[in-house]
Amino acid sequence: EPSGFTYAVGVDKFFETQGGDVGAARSITVGVDSSGTSKYQSQYLLAGANVGSYAKASTNGFRIDNYNKGQVPSGGIYKYFADKFKSKATTQSCNLTNTYTGLIYCGVGNGATISSVTTLGAGTNAVFFIDGDFNINNNLTLNCANDTAVYIVSGDIKVDAAVDRMDGVFIARKSFWDCVSVCVTNNKLTINGSLYVDG
Repeated sequence: EPSGFTYAVGVDKFFETQGGDVGAARSITVGVDSSGTSKYQSQYLLAGANVGSYAKASTNGFRIDNYNKGQVPSGGIYKYFADKFKSKATTQSCNLTNTYTGLIYCGVGNGATISSVTTLGAGTNAVFFIDGDFNINNNLTLNCANDTAVYIVSGDIKVDAAVDRMDGVFIARKSFWDCVSVCVTNNKLTINGSLYVDG
């Protein structure tokens, strides 16, 4: 069981998952949804020990507050995947502009950074093990609806406030930040996939 994790979005901030769940060992808080539409954080399941009043699931989903049971495998999600698959990953230069398949090892302790708008090549079906922090300073998308990308990060995932779209499954061993430097108010981050943080 990971130590308690809180996913907090700053004042006037909002996040939405597309076809995913949201869970936290401690709290889930968001700012007011200023878009004026009936958006939600989770389409299916929103669960945490303390779910803030603005955090909501879709009308067909479930919102579970005061949930204190285990949500992830013993030792955390990062450890689960790293123990099973990391040793099988091939080391590659991970500039994340190509088409990738299979298990890919990136970073060698230096992490990875997305500096410009990045769309992975068509046909990408890969799991990226990023050793270090994953800095996402611009949108990170997939080319086709059938493409898949999973990012398993040994450090933090740090997303610049200007980023409004990330496609894939994102797993961080440490923390997730959606506002690293200057925070832009009323900017919505859409993750087309899932987000897991061991914390």
